[in-house]
Amino acid sequence: MGWFSEVPLEVTVAGTRFRLAQEAVEEQQEISNAFGDLFQAAGERPERDWPASGLLHLARLQLDEMVQILVTQLELPVERLSGAEITRRLTVMTEEVGLAEQRLLYEACCVGEGVDLWRALEGVGEVPIGHAFAVDGSITLTVGPDLPELGALGLKASVGGELEVMPTDVFARASSCTRDAAEIAVEVTERRQRNIRHAELVRKTQSRYDFKQALQASASDHFSIWFEGSEWNLVAWLIDHLENAGLLPFESEMDRARSTARLMGLWALHVELAAYSGEGAVGDWRHQASVWSDSGLSQEQLALLNAEDGFGLPEDEDELEMPTGESVAAIIEHYYRDGVKSLLDELGDASTFAYFWASRMDDIDYPVAAELVGAIVNDPAVLADDPENKVATYNWVQSGMHL
Repeated sequence: MGWFSEVPLEVTVAGTRFRLAQEAVEEQQEISNAFGDLFQAAGERPERDWPASGLLHLARLQLDEMVQILVTQLELPVERLSGAEITRRLTVMTEEVGLAEQRLLYEACCVGEGVDLWRALEGVGEVPIGHAFAVDGSITLTVGPDLPELGALGLKASVGGELEVMPTDVFARASSCTRDAAEIAVEVTERRQRNIRHAELVRKTQSRYDFKQALQASASDHFSIWFEGSEWNLVAWLIDHLENAGLLPFESEMDRARSTARLMGLWALHVELAAYSGEGAVGDWRHQASVWSDSGLSQEQLALLNAEDGFGLPEDEDELEMPTGESVAAIIEHYYRDGVKSLLDELGDASTFAYFWASRMDDIDYPVAAELVGAIVNDPAVLADDPENKVATYNWVQSGMHL
């Protein structure tokens, strides 16, 4: 026995026989007919081969599951697309998400052919596979559904209605097509999600970079006490410090307004520390705060901060045409303690003092080297006449840097 030797005479699922509708009816008719079918040909298999048809019917049901995956997971309108178009679209999907692997391209071909097989098996359970037999009972001819040539699946086309493939092979290919469709769907979906997350990360990273660059550019115009100092480097470090402390959000306009306000607070501390060392007068930052209204804090941001934090500033557009020095000073007083706490928590009194002090020196890198911090804090000149008022300045830092 060769042809159809692998096809069982009964299809069982979990130990229970699977019956097609017409198969069950004919079985009962034979039971009720005591004489049986006198004209039934004697051969290796039933002339009307319902078990073989049952396997093709199960193959169609299996391919229904493949189609379900394509429709629900990949949103492909399978009902109106050819198998070749399914393959093309799956190939495009994999390439678009960066999955142009030979394995997936082959699976896309298999799934496309699976769609063609799915169509060819429509209604297969209604008509049985039929056999013709030789005198010795061997199968000489098998007729069944008109199946197309499916090269990727390794299934031969029917010739003149004659079946050239085994139903067991058809069912096996239907199962593998469903698995391939699931694999493509999962990998494409996961890669899409990963690409979305990556794109969002790139967007956020670029947005964060752009915001920090703009903030540094505007702030550097205001951190400008010393003619040949390192205030540009100080500003860059302070911005990074705020970011690392979670005090530099940037996603919304309110976030950017608060981040700018915190850097303005650090600017006021910088100006105040210089004043304690003899460069200007204590409290000068209040009179200079209006510079941020020209470059740094917009009118819209001031309005947002006023509405959210309740500063009680005037809201009339004419009165608030540009942020006033008093308004900016009120915002600085509200936010500067965030910067004080984060600096003292990370650096301590001595290093906080040294980091601001070092900005008056030329070409200083931040973070400041420990040796330079020690030299600034332990300056022997303070034991003489303390010409730069280091002691008073350090005492202000140690007392909490209050404005």
